[in-house]
Amino acid sequence: MRLQHRPHPAPTAGGDTSKPTISSWYHQYGEDGVESALRTWAGEYPSAKVDVNWVMSDYEKALSAALLTPTAPDVFENANGPTLDMIKSGQVTDLTDVVGSARAQFTPPVLARMTYQDKIWAVPQTVDMQLLYYRKSALAAKGLQPPPRSRSSPTSPTASRPPRWAASSPARTAASACWGCS
Repeated sequence: MRLQHRPHPAPTAGGDTSKPTISSWYHQYGEDGVESALRTWAGEYPSAKVDVNWVMSDYEKALSAALLTPTAPDVFENANGPTLDMIKSGQVTDLTDVVGSARAQFTPPVLARMTYQDKIWAVPQTVDMQLLYYRKSALAAKGLQPPPRSRSSPTSPTASRPPRWAASSPARTAASACWGCS
């Protein structure tokens, strides 16, 4: 996410110049309702006029190019948060004060990915489940032990519980296990 302070637009006949304009970019990725929700939020946002750009092409290339220009979007979605280059070049803004007390609502490891030098540079929007699958027989053949089923504690109550999909696929659980499932 990048927030820029833009000057108010010049007055126009009948136009509201009391609010700044914010440019917001998102990419088409197939999630039903996201574009509609964003456009609804933009229309109802009281503090600024929000221009929504729903990018249908190669979003990452378009965003990378736009961030090198003075007309870069103010708010944008970026796959895994900002890169160190984006932070150091000023393409993103420190959002620590904006996040404020809402910081406690985020899982610390998720927010840590958006943090550099104790400053928050992006706000997690969607947290996708990341899993590691492995074949027990392949590890056993190499004399290796699988990782614990829970990163927090291999002896936690949820570590021994099979993943939710296990009941529907006995063959899958016999061939593989899920690290991080609980």
